Order: sequence, then C-alpha cells, then structure tokens
Amino acid sequence: MASTAPTSESGFPTAKTNTVPFSNAFATRPWLITTLVALGFAPLLYWHLLGLLAKPHYQFLLLAPFAFWLLWGGADEDSEARIPGRSHPWWGFVLLLAALAGLALATFAWSPWLAMVAALFALLAFFVNSSIPPSNWLPTWIFAWAFLPLPFGLDEDLIIQLRSVTTRLTSGVLDELGILHQTYANVVKLPSKSLFVADACSGIHSLYVLMAFSLFLGLYLRRSVVHCLMLLGSTFGLVLVENVTRIVIVAWALGHSRDLSEGTPHTWLGVFLFLASTILVISVDQLLLFLLPHRPFHFLSKRFSSRGGVTGGMEPSRMSYSATIAWTALSVVFAPMGAVQIWNRPADLPSISSLIPPDFELVELGEEALPPNIGNFQRTGYEVIRRVEGDPFGRSSQRWIYRSGDISVSLSIDYPYENVKDLCLCYVSTGWEISDQRMWKGSEDYVNSVANNGNEDDLLDEHSSPSKPLPLATASISRELFGTGLIVFSSFDLDGKTKALIKDISKANATDIAGNKLTTLTRGVKDVVYEIPKPPYIQIHLFARTHSEMDEATERSVIAVFQQARRRLTPQVLATLNDPAVEISANEEAVQ
Repeated sequence: MASTAPTSESGFPTAKTNTVPFSNAFATRPWLITTLVALGFAPLLYWHLLGLLAKPHYQFLLLAPFAFWLLWGGADEDSEARIPGRSHPWWGFVLLLAALAGLALATFAWSPWLAMVAALFALLAFFVNSSIPPSNWLPTWIFAWAFLPLPFGLDEDLIIQLRSVTTRLTSGVLDELGILHQTYANVVKLPSKSLFVADACSGIHSLYVLMAFSLFLGLYLRRSVVHCLMLLGSTFGLVLVENVTRIVIVAWALGHSRDLSEGTPHTWLGVFLFLASTILVISVDQLLLFLLPHRPFHFLSKRFSSRGGVTGGMEPSRMSYSATIAWTALSVVFAPMGAVQIWNRPADLPSISSLIPPDFELVELGEEALPPNIGNFQRTGYEVIRRVEGDPFGRSSQRWIYRSGDISVSLSIDYPYENVKDLCLCYVSTGWEISDQRMWKGSEDYVNSVANNGNEDDLLDEHSSPSKPLPLATASISRELFGTGLIVFSSFDLDGKTKALIKDISKANATDIAGNKLTTLTRGVKDVVYEIPKPPYIQIHLFARTHSEMDEATERSVIAVFQQARRRLTPQVLATLNDPAVEISANEEAVQ
C-alpha cells in the first residue's frame, strides 16, 4: 500500500503540524464564549429574576425550566420541522453587538429590565449562529419573553384597571341576579359585608399564569401565529369571567349565611375556578384548531432552515476566519461589564430567602404605644384590623385614633408588604380623589419646605438632619359626602431603613434621576439611589379627615403628628422583631 504521508521535495516524510489559528481554536470551545457573555449578564439578571419572583403573580416562572425542556422537543413530529438550521454568523454578530449596547446602557442605569431584553438578544444571536433546528429554539426563545414584565410600571397599572373592570362587571351580574349591593371604586358593599376587590380577586394572579399557559400550549403544539394570538385574547376574557364568577359566588353565599370571602373556603373556591379556566383554555385551543385553517408553526422557522447539512448543533468552527475574530473579540468585552455591575451594585442585594413568604406578624403594641396627646390631638381609640391576603392596605393593621376639633386622625402600622407601597393608589381604589402629591426625600426638598413654612422642626424627627431628613410622602384627598383630608406615609424594612414612594412623581422625575446618575458617575461617587430596603416592609401611615377645607397650617401640624408618631413607633416595632418577648414601655408624657 502506498504511503499517504506528506513528503518534502527531497522525498523524506515531514512531520504533521497543527496550524489552527488561536481565534479558531477559541471558537471551537463555544462554552468559553458563552461563559464570557453570561458573566456580563449575571449580576443584573440575578437582581431581575429575584425581583420578579418576589411578586406573587410571577412565581409561576419557577416552572419555566420544565417548560423550556418540553418546548425544545415540542409535539410536532413532522420531519419538515426538523430541518437543521443555517448558520448566520454575521447576523448573529449584529445581534450580539446590539445585546452588548443594551447591556452597557443597563449597567450605567442599573436597569435589570433592560439587561433582560439584552440577554434575549444575546440568546437569539447564539441561536442564529448555530445549526440547531429552528423548530427547537424558536418556541423556547419566544416563551423566554415571559420573563420580561411590562415596562414603566404598566403591570401595576394593569392591576388597577383589572380591579375596576372586575368591579363593574360584578355589579352588572349582581343586578341581574337581584342581589342588593352598592359599588364604589373597587369595593362591593353588601348588606352583611364589604368586599374589596384585591389582587387575588381582580384576576391578576390567574391572568398571568393562564396567559403564560396559553402561550406555552400554542408553542408546544406548534400552532400558527394567528391561532396563538386568538388563544391569548380568549384567555384574557376567560380570566375576567372566572373572577367575576368568584365574587358573585361569594356575594351569593353571604346572602345565605355562608362566608366564602376568606380562609380555606375562599382558597378552595379559587382553586376550583382556576382549574375550570385551565380546562376552558384547552377547549378553546381545540375550537380554534377546528375553525382556523391548519398552518403549522414551523412555516416561520423554515426561513432559518437549510435542507442541506447534518444534525444541528452549535458549530462556530464553521464560521469564516473574520467572523470568528469578530465573535471572539466581542465576547471578551462582556465579562468586564459584569465586573462594573458588581462594583456599581446596590448596597443591599436581594437574597434567595426573600422568595419564601415569611409568616410575618407583629406583636400588638397596644394603645399606650403612643401617648394620649400629640400636640393638640387627643387619643380616642385603638384597634387591630385583620384583612384578607393581598389587601392593598396590608393583611394586618394596628390603628390609633386621635381628634382635634373637627379633624379626626388615624395613625396606623400596616403590614406586611412585599415592596414599598404607594398609598395613593390604595385610596384611589376605594373612591378617593388624589391631588397635590408630594415626596420629601432629600436635602433639596427639605430646603424648599423650610422656605415655604419657615419651621425646620415640622419635617424632622430624631433620626433626621437638615442635610438628610427621613423621607415621607403626602397627598391631599377628597371624596363626595366624606369630606377632605391628608394622607402621610412612609415604609421601613426590618433593618429600619425608611423609604417613601409616589409612582406618579417617580415617573415624572425619571429624567432628573438619569442626570444624577451621570453626575455621580463623572464625579466617581457611588449613587445612593441603589440603597433600597429589603422585604418585608412595614408602613406607617396617617389619614386626617375633616368636612371643611384644610389650610396649610393645619397640614403642617398633621405632618408634625406623623413625624412624632413615626419617631415612637419605629423603634418599638424593631424592638419586638428583634426580641418578641420584649416589654414595650411607652412614654406617656404629652408631646408638645
């Protein structure tokens, strides 16, 4: 047999050498490029995912890995859908470059949401550069968008709108059934009990779960785009029907001396209706399959497919030399982005333990936790209030009642909350109109307040200073037949860190916040806006009401009452949390 070994011009065999360029050798290890890119996203995605899972209506995403595994295989056995994909390295490079730009902006602004968008583009870049059959990766990539909530707080706005829609539809059904009731804002008032349409009853929890389920069902069964969109729209309507049915059943049961509004009966009612809705979603899918022309999902994925080639996989070694250099150089830039995020991270990172809802309850502080008199206001009562889970005013409250002339003041501790609460939204949901919203949270606000009222002590307590007063939020409220008033509120976490939030003001100040970030970056100062509390949160809130107009002097005195109450209640609450057996001793002297 003739030798096939390479020979030199002299006829002697030469040694076989490996002349693979470094960049190609680097590209033959796709895990290395993937690791570098993943390191760039890790800190921000960690923050994003834990913040997302901390919200009850997103906790279904814990099942996402199982859903991804099912979607990767799918239910479509058609060989046309298993054609290996074509590798498009330069399109992938453009997508990866866009992902890097998004990650850089997310790092600068500390925006986990934007980092998630950039991560989805990076994932698409890897898929486009591979020869994996698109019928595998395209449904998986589409479902991954479920990890991206609506931007700019629109998911919270959706919650408010769903409460209102559910209340109006419920009222119409109760009218048809002849059940006596009255509705205002998001409250259904029955002769025996008032029902507040909280998140669990407004459909926000089951809406997110069932919308994700219908999307999964359409992708898993490889339905057409039109089919999936119509299924999602039908699911939205089914959720509204489900939750109107829930409240109507509760109202009917109360008329027959059965309370299904709380406790185990309410839970089982919700489970039964959720399962019924799930079955209806599957039935609607079959109905649409009968009504619509069958056009398989993979008609889109064929655009990325090739009839030639072998079994698909991640094969960056097939890239041209220039594409390999480009991918290698770009992937190296990602890792330092992760290092910048760690350096610029918030002072308090969320922990995995925050995903476990705590069995949180405060010791009753008692009536004497606040003095009999605060300024000109005299204490007239104390009560402990228990509410249903998900009530916007908190599951529990301890409330002290004060009065001065025709002004009644309610001081309460509301708990627990998963995040800092905008109390204005809670009062809007119960029929109050909000005006003149203000947030006091920095030295500039403090200077302006002093210029307006001439008294430094009105907005300070023992933890405040002229350079850094504790934050609080105020808003004027009014309601027909109920009079006018003022609400003052702030929240603190288990470490005693105080925070206040009014979403309308926060959105309006977004430009100023971005400018402050740029200023602190150029000065080399770490931005304190990242130092946010950790849940659970406890809210202290004051509700002052009168049937006459409240002037500025009265508002200042009411704010002073809130500050004095917060100064006394905060350390007492923290003391009971650190040692539940502690004996609370309140100073009973009048605060002047």
